Amino acid sequence: MSLDNEKADVAMAEIRGEPKMSQQEAGAYALLSEDDAAFMNSFSEEQRKKLLRKIDWRLIPALGFLYLVSYLDRANIGNANIEGLSADIGLTGNQFNVALAIFFIPYILLEIPANMVLKWFKRPSLWIAIMTTTWGIVLLCTGFVQNYAGLLVCRVLLGVTEAGFFPGAILIVTNWYSWSEVGVRVALFYTSSALAGAFSGLFAYLIAKMDGVGGYEGWRWIFLLEGGVSTIIGLICPLIIIDTPALSKWLTEDEKRYLILRKEVEDGGREVQAKGHKITGKVLFATLTDWKIYLQAIIALSNTIPNYGFKFTMPQIMKNMGYTSANAQLLTIPPYVLGAISAYISARFADRYRWRMPFIVGPQFLVLIGFAITCAYSQDIKNRIGENYFAVSLACIGLYPIIPGANAWNSNNLAGPAKRAAGIGLLGTFASAGGLGGSFIYIETESPKYPTGFGMSLGMATAGIIAAFTLEFLLWRINKTNEKYTVEEVKMKYTDDELADMARAAWIDEKIEIELATMRYVAAKTTIPVPHVHAYSFTEGSPIQTAFIMMDYVQGKTLKDFGFKKGKKWRGSYSGPSVTTSKLHAQLADVYTQLRQLEFPQIGGLGLPIVDGKPSYDCDPDDIRVCHRPLSIEIMMQELEGMDPSARIKPRTTFSTARSFVNSLFWLAENEFDKSPDPGFDLCGGRNALYARHHFRRFVLDTWLDSSADKGPFILMHGDMLMLMSNLLFDDDLTLVGVLDWEWSFVIPAQMLVPPVWLSGGDTRWMLTGANLFYKEVRGLVAAVRDRERALQARPRLSQEWAKLEKWCHTAVVVALLSPDLTYDAYWDLVFYEAEEPKPEDPDFDFREFYMKAIHPRLTAFMEAPERKALIARKEEGQKRFFEDEKEYFENPNVRSILLPEEG
Repeated sequence: MSLDNEKADVAMAEIRGEPKMSQQEAGAYALLSEDDAAFMNSFSEEQRKKLLRKIDWRLIPALGFLYLVSYLDRANIGNANIEGLSADIGLTGNQFNVALAIFFIPYILLEIPANMVLKWFKRPSLWIAIMTTTWGIVLLCTGFVQNYAGLLVCRVLLGVTEAGFFPGAILIVTNWYSWSEVGVRVALFYTSSALAGAFSGLFAYLIAKMDGVGGYEGWRWIFLLEGGVSTIIGLICPLIIIDTPALSKWLTEDEKRYLILRKEVEDGGREVQAKGHKITGKVLFATLTDWKIYLQAIIALSNTIPNYGFKFTMPQIMKNMGYTSANAQLLTIPPYVLGAISAYISARFADRYRWRMPFIVGPQFLVLIGFAITCAYSQDIKNRIGENYFAVSLACIGLYPIIPGANAWNSNNLAGPAKRAAGIGLLGTFASAGGLGGSFIYIETESPKYPTGFGMSLGMATAGIIAAFTLEFLLWRINKTNEKYTVEEVKMKYTDDELADMARAAWIDEKIEIELATMRYVAAKTTIPVPHVHAYSFTEGSPIQTAFIMMDYVQGKTLKDFGFKKGKKWRGSYSGPSVTTSKLHAQLADVYTQLRQLEFPQIGGLGLPIVDGKPSYDCDPDDIRVCHRPLSIEIMMQELEGMDPSARIKPRTTFSTARSFVNSLFWLAENEFDKSPDPGFDLCGGRNALYARHHFRRFVLDTWLDSSADKGPFILMHGDMLMLMSNLLFDDDLTLVGVLDWEWSFVIPAQMLVPPVWLSGGDTRWMLTGANLFYKEVRGLVAAVRDRERALQARPRLSQEWAKLEKWCHTAVVVALLSPDLTYDAYWDLVFYEAEEPKPEDPDFDFREFYMKAIHPRLTAFMEAPERKALIARKEEGQKRFFEDEKEYFENPNVRSILLPEEG
């Protein structure tokens, strides 16, 4: 659960429209020359993917390997210890623990200064090379230490030389990837820390066999060989680490140009962003006093304290089981491999389900169980080898998912880029400090029981579980409390700027993510021509401090350009299209047939997987899920008018049945009627509207809705294509070249996927009585759909479903469900006569007489309900207040002086 930016959906809905940037608007690449902008737009999605794969294979394995080496070099002291380190140099008491801990003091203190030094280097790989070479030399020197003091000096120097590696690696990654691509690459580093433990055991096993070679003990050879390898790697770093696109000979000139220009656009925006999002004293104070970060710190420490202690001591635990030093080294490998796999799987599931807590608490329970077993059986460890080894493996499986989960959860709950940056840094400091504590919990004199080590690990796992549950509960309670705020209370609690920022972050970002996810999914799963997305941003993190999508400009014509016109009178004469060809039907059939094949288990808007705390467009399309509410124009309009539709249809609300979704649509209609200020309200019209809404709902739920398809599967629809033909672009030969504007798309019951209402050129209200012309066009489209299904060798589902559309004027019912203002017309013009009270065929039919005899008694009885009387009275009172406010406004002298200036 996340704290929804202090529950923005209860804030006053001052929603500003976000620019969806394309060449059709004010210059997608305003920072570039016309030639460069044209080049960027011509760079295809396939070219971009190919380029990213090429970079991934050249850069990420190299940096991941270096991170593995750095982790291995700081932790191999644990492997060296079971080969005789402490005994040979005369360590006593807790001196070994001090040697472990002292590494972290310079490591923590020098990360920021090292990052500042890094800025002096034009080639970060040179800085990486210097650090890797120097820590390799330090490790070589560790192989020659003769006493406790020498070991301490080497450990301090190792902390100094490793401190700047990770910031340098991050800088190199940001030279190559856009901000939206960095997170998943950095996440791969986390698996290196687990694999380092596995390789450490393997290398130690092999190197320990050199005991006595050259007169050196086996533990010295661990430092000497691994230090020597690190030194050599450092010397060749400039050859294997790629700094910038401009310096890379393995890229084509077009690939270099694309990467350089993309970075130029992003960096130009980031200057603007930095000015508005600096870490000020106020932001720093807000970060330091944010209780959520301290609960996250407990969660992080529940990993780092047991993990570092375990990493340094696991070889000794294996040896205590009765194995030789060499075999003990080998036995450390499987637990770490399992830990790496666990970290990856947990992160994927957490991103997929967008819920961090279960994928933190679940692993912590494994840690708890693992250390509980070791506490129970460690004193008889040689006779309980199976139980203890299982416990060690279980603990590793549980430890490694915790830090990635905590980092993502922490990032999700820090509002604003400045506070987020400060909060992430603060959590990182706490996590690194866990290495200090972890160095002291496994005391050599307590071997093999290690009551302090196992007990502290048990305690930290328990504390982490409590902290995670506490954080989840407090966030849930805050969200629940905020849901109860009235608009006036919200205004008192927040400034206008804060309200606007929260509303935009919660609502606009939701809309942007749905459009991105839908376009990504449709582009990957179909051949529907969807514009390529070049860049995007959410409200926070945008170079221009707003949400946007930058996509291809699609050159084409709308159907209006071909003479396809829409009738102006809702019951006027038919004004059909001048171009209605079999080719047009074939183009539409292709789109709708492919959409019909996209099935989902829930109703709602599509969402992107979360990577590094943010939705990521560059994802596996199979990771895109239904996780948002079915955001619609109706919800947007109610938000804009202060009707608070989010009170019922909350963000991230999905529906598992068609009935529950349809009920939510009727709730929106009720919400609009109940809360909208209607100056034209009259008693008779209001009573008729209530009656129509009630009976239309009963008709839809009891008669119209297909109960056999209530639980799906459900279908993706293009939200605007139903009503607007301008979202389709064609070339001169009437071949579809682009389907635009997917922002209102969401997954619906299959029964509600209907042909576009503009197909016959008629207005929606006109279609209720002129539906025969509409369905004449539909028959031609159904034939084209049937042909397309055969060509795709698909089941003839859509053609069979659309063949039944004429019953109850099916499409008109769907349109009325999605547009509540049409409910009145849909009921009285369609449902009442078709389903309830057939209109007499008498040519002298008198509607007024019919109304008084057949309808008025029912309506009068219907309105006897007290709640309906109260609602009508409230609407009349609202109308009265509206006119009083209007009168007061226009009688204001200042207003009158503007509207009615005195003649000079």
